[in-house]
Amino acid sequence: MGWTFFAPIPYTGDIRLLWREQLSDGTVSTWSEFIPPSSTFARAVWHRHWRVRKGVIDCAPVIVREMAGDRKSPLSMLGLRYLMVVQLVAGLPGSALSIARQFTVVNVDRSDDDEGAVQVLCVSNWHRQHEVS
Repeated sequence: MGWTFFAPIPYTGDIRLLWREQLSDGTVSTWSEFIPPSSTFARAVWHRHWRVRKGVIDCAPVIVREMAGDRKSPLSMLGLRYLMVVQLVAGLPGSALSIARQFTVVNVDRSDDDEGAVQVLCVSNWHRQHEVS
């Protein structure tokens, strides 16, 4: 979650990464969330996924900005941050029938810990999965 208390307008949104798979039979899975936020007491003390989640949150604005340009240009997919997220999503456990994966970056407005409006910031192209032998 991004909190900027000392900004002129405090930001209380939550950047999230979702991904889905295209299966060999042509179907597409539902969106899955990469490391959903948790609000447990243990998170305040120890959260083992925090660094990876923080990396995604830091990469997301750059990816959104690069993809906001010419979406048909392959240059938007050559940025280091974009490639890092593609690699991260490709390495997540999923279906053995997966042939491609896609990710999206969304912003969730939050107020008083209630789920708010979801705004899709960008959606990647499909990226082929490597066959595991």
